[in-house]
Amino acid sequence: MRLLFKHFKYSIIWILLIVFLSLFPSTSFDNSSFLIFPHFDKIIHVFLYFILTITILSGLYKYKNQYSKILIYTISLLITIILGGFMELVQGYMGPIIGRGLDIFDFFSNIAGSLLAIFSFIIYQFSVR
Repeated sequence: MRLLFKHFKYSIIWILLIVFLSLFPSTSFDNSSFLIFPHFDKIIHVFLYFILTITILSGLYKYKNQYSKILIYTISLLITIILGGFMELVQGYMGPIIGRGLDIFDFFSNIAGSLLAIFSFIIYQFSVR
């Protein structure tokens, strides 16, 4: 368990941040100055899931001698898809309480951030060789 936390401590912290931000009442963001243009929140989703995927990949990559790289990329993508889908479902279910709702485009933005991270990670791995 200690080894798991050692390799994935940043992933765990980032997941907790995503859960907190996802369940934070939307009324706090309604007139925020950081919402520069319509749908700016999609860029935030891409960013959050990009960072999450990079932290997961970094933790899993320590096991590259035990698992194939394609399995590492697949596991990272599945974890982020499951988390993103679950958080959207929770937002949809708790919508009246937290002032949020299920948004399929948020989910697609999460996946886009994860895919972008995986492609960036692959390019980085090739450039380091």
